[in-house]
Amino acid sequence: AGLGLYGLTSYLVGTRGREIGIRVALGETSRSVRARIVREGLRVAGQGAAGGIVLAGLTLLLARRFLFAPGLDEAAVLLGACLVVFAASALASYLPSRRATRIDPSVALRME
Repeated sequence: AGLGLYGLTSYLVGTRGREIGIRVALGETSRSVRARIVREGLRVAGQGAAGGIVLAGLTLLLARRFLFAPGLDEAAVLLGACLVVFAASALASYLPSRRATRIDPSVALRME
């Protein structure tokens, strides 16, 4: 999941090189650009985690009908998995954003 998030974020940041160059040329700091990209990546991960939690809850209700009653261990595993996905998403968003902010704004503006 982390590699997929990294690949997608890297591609999306690469396509927004001109926009990032304009933002930096107009005075936005590289720190705020990185924060914006990481925030967008975490927002997408949060939406995916929310959908996953809902589907896992429905699956757990279905499993309780056919199998033994699962305890609280499954909730801890689900929470742990969400935390790992958020950490991977933050790292996968930070690395391309750091690379994008190192580009000279004049070079980014000339990209087609």
